[in-house]
Amino acid sequence: MAQLRPADAPPVEEIAQVLALHPIFGRFDPTSLRAVAAHCGFATFPAGDTIMRQGDRGTFACVILEGEVDVSVEIPAGLIHVATLGRNRFIGELGVFTDLPRIATVVARTYVIVLRIDRDSLMSLAAEFPSIGVAPAAQHKPLAGLSDLRGERAGARRI
Repeated sequence: MAQLRPADAPPVEEIAQVLALHPIFGRFDPTSLRAVAAHCGFATFPAGDTIMRQGDRGTFACVILEGEVDVSVEIPAGLIHVATLGRNRFIGELGVFTDLPRIATVVARTYVIVLRIDRDSLMSLAAEFPSIGVAPAAQHKPLAGLSDLRGERAGARRI
């Protein structure tokens, strides 16, 4: 992974517009959203690189600016491909707002450029911008879907 802040990086207003597409970031007031956008970095990953690994601590989230990633989960029966995601899709956002481990592994399917949002930056901004600190991470419920895959919900059949 290469981290960079390219000279031709989009302006903060444009980054804020991309962040606003997400239900959690979209709840931030405009000033808070611009502050987060100003603290974002950029990273690149060649095809085949692991961006996030299931079970690791979630210290950052990304917005895919270019390229595609594969999202997979490891369950007792083996590895399951959950999704292929592309431009303007968010990955790892649960880890930015909680201390929960990653619930999936994300691998670059193609060369990928991402907007990177670090947990430490976000949390330090929360003191100055209260709407950041009250973002409702609980409204994002990927864990329920993971429970379904694992057959942990009541009435689920094991194969």
